[in-house]
Amino acid sequence: MTHARRQLAGKNDTPNELPAVISAVAGVSVATLIQAHTLVPYDGAVVGTVNTDWCDESYSSCQLRSRGTSNRVHVRALCPMCTDEDLRFWGFSYWRRSQQIDGLVWCQKHECPLFRTTGQGTWQTLPHELLDKARPESDAVLADAIENPVLRRYAETCAELLHRPRPLVSFQVLRSLIPRAYACGLVVEQRATGTRLSDLAVERISGPWQQLFWKELSSKAPGAYLPSLDDTLVRLRSGSCHHDYALAFALLYDSVDEAFNDLQRKLPTYRSLLPLLNVEAARVPRYAAARRKECMENRPERLRLAVKSVLSGATLDAAARAVGWGGNSVGRMLAQCLVAAESFTPREATGIACSPVQTPV
Repeated sequence: MTHARRQLAGKNDTPNELPAVISAVAGVSVATLIQAHTLVPYDGAVVGTVNTDWCDESYSSCQLRSRGTSNRVHVRALCPMCTDEDLRFWGFSYWRRSQQIDGLVWCQKHECPLFRTTGQGTWQTLPHELLDKARPESDAVLADAIENPVLRRYAETCAELLHRPRPLVSFQVLRSLIPRAYACGLVVEQRATGTRLSDLAVERISGPWQQLFWKELSSKAPGAYLPSLDDTLVRLRSGSCHHDYALAFALLYDSVDEAFNDLQRKLPTYRSLLPLLNVEAARVPRYAAARRKECMENRPERLRLAVKSVLSGATLDAAARAVGWGGNSVGRMLAQCLVAAESFTPREATGIACSPVQTPV
């Protein structure tokens, strides 16, 4: 592979990036390679920029491709039955990407435990070569993962994220998750007091699986903010980790179909958001006295320009810088408008009284 990379690096029309090298050797497009043969769609399941994908030239996409095609690995998982089937059909076994997702402990095809092998190595060592050294998950962890409905939804959600053709946008995710959280009686803002998403997780998934994969839940005080999970309700930039979102979906929705039908809805258009943006711009922000120039000068025009830029594909920070604001300010106001848009009707003109949605970025 190194030799192939060096050869291809000499061609001006071929980027010296591992996915490009692999795609050239395998004779498939980079997009096909990324979407069908790597963990990149799962690792980059939620992104912070509208109209992006895993194959563009943005820094975040390049980083995702680099991690998703790394050859070094410490923990690998395999299903003995899948390995045997592959040997008999193909004459060799291969690592199934759906079995390498953090927190998945059973083969969804055969409903048997996955075996794990640890130690430094590469993906070039095939599953059947390590089967004798691999060990299954414990019966307690396996039973918990199969019998707990939240954990079954978690596994199904992970599979759905892995096979998506495009990433979700964090704006879509927040617009869907925040109303669900409020409907469950949860608080969202970090400074708020009450029951959080992480408290719901403690209630619903405490057990052997949680103690293995979410140890931090075991020591969490009631009402305490747990960034790894509670950030899924507030973060607008690059998003939390993929498995955090998967668990959030599993906790707040009764089925995977319901969750992704909700998430598939298109974002509101800039024009449809205008009345809400005007109301948000007229609201006196917190700490206005300390940052009066940023908060008050040409506020409606600046907010509209920033939001239009974000919805056109600019990053949150770039859109905010262009109008002289901070990304946190624009993100907070946009999140409030997106959530408020769920219950907004055209009859409610610019005088609409929106109750604040406390959603920091």
